[in-house]
Amino acid sequence: MNIQVEALSPIKKQISFEIPRASYEQALDKAYQKLGKTTQIKGFRKGKVPREILEKYYGARTQMETVSHLIDESYQKALQEHQIPAVDRPQIKDLDMESLEKGEPLKFKAEVEIQPKVEAKDYEKIKIKKEKVELTQEEMERELQGIQKAFASFVPLSEGAKAEKGHRVTVNFKGTLEGELFEGGSAEGVALVLGAGRYLPDFEEGILGHQVGETFTADVKFPENYGAENLQGKTAQFEFELLELKKEELPPVDDELAKDVGKFETLEELK
Repeated sequence: MNIQVEALSPIKKQISFEIPRASYEQALDKAYQKLGKTTQIKGFRKGKVPREILEKYYGARTQMETVSHLIDESYQKALQEHQIPAVDRPQIKDLDMESLEKGEPLKFKAEVEIQPKVEAKDYEKIKIKKEKVELTQEEMERELQGIQKAFASFVPLSEGAKAEKGHRVTVNFKGTLEGELFEGGSAEGVALVLGAGRYLPDFEEGILGHQVGETFTADVKFPENYGAENLQGKTAQFEFELLELKKEELPPVDDELAKDVGKFETLEELK
């Protein structure tokens, strides 16, 4: 295979290929052998279809697949051998199929963008002013609160407690539209934090005020732009069973929290 590389610009190269006719014929033979093992044509046993029959039915497709395979294979080989740092897929040009039909070699060109060569000069002389970072007490408290919330746990509420915003509930639910169940409208053991906004407002609000063990219903209005077209702008009826009710418990902001965060022994080290 003959490969010629030409620089078109600092960021683009052109690679010219000439693949010997023998290489093309060999690749085409392999393609027909592979095709013959799996193709069934009426009047011939599987794996026994003559090549001239395969060419009649699949000639154009097999030829193009073979050419495509050779283009890809030779292009990858050129990148490796000539250490071309390509950054995009190549643009294949001047593919002469007519010459190939006449028994000539497979010729084509590939244009590809490459990484530009960047030479660093005099960077040691560049002076950079280091910004002084001043952390306010308010920013410190906000960061500590974020860490505190990340290590929070949820603990069960006492019997008789009612669901409020911020509580984590576990529910079974079943949704119907005009009395019929709809796809994606039912589930069991789903945990959600009320007020977090991960479910439709009517869905979350319908759970507020209820206790563990209760079964209740709520109407849920779907927005006009809802993902499922069959539910857009419609109101469904949901039946809920409240299985579990928990509240968030934040850990103290102290040395123990600092140890949980990472390689810190004290809160001051964490700060």
